[in-house]
Amino acid sequence: MPIISAFAPILVLVFATGDYAGAASVVGLLSLAAASLGAYYVVAIGTNLAQRTGPLAWTTFVAPALNVALNALLIPVWGMVGAGLASLAANLASTSLVYMVSQRLYPLPFQPLRILAIWLSGSLCVAFAGVFNAVARPSAWISFLLAAILLTLYTLSLFASRTITISEVRLGMQRIRGVNR
Repeated sequence: MPIISAFAPILVLVFATGDYAGAASVVGLLSLAAASLGAYYVVAIGTNLAQRTGPLAWTTFVAPALNVALNALLIPVWGMVGAGLASLAANLASTSLVYMVSQRLYPLPFQPLRILAIWLSGSLCVAFAGVFNAVARPSAWISFLLAAILLTLYTLSLFASRTITISEVRLGMQRIRGVNR
């Protein structure tokens, strides 16, 4: 997410014309919204294991209703950034609701505080990249530098908060090496 946000001005110019350069301001929000949507499928595993997906039906209506309401409120004020915020809020609401329902039906050992730390660290990087890109309109090499700095800060913040530890990285590397043999 932080890398995509930092590279947003370049990505928009690669895949579109200069007329769409302003779209870079919402790439970070939409990447967070997409990550939240991906998390939906992970947290819904409990309901699938319990074979009781019926209780999720009402959550399917909450997210679109919230999205429409927030779009009506935010787009007149903030334009496409308002639309990005509405998408993010709707996806976060949907994922949160499904998490709560799923944990009641079939509790799984998720670590919500670690997930929150990862999410907040990434969101801060995305927010910084979005503001920086909107204000500074950086060149390509500045975008590369910003991406490297944000990736480093994101990684360091995860280690500093003990969200990820060196021993977990070692264990992951051992498992990867074991798979490749």
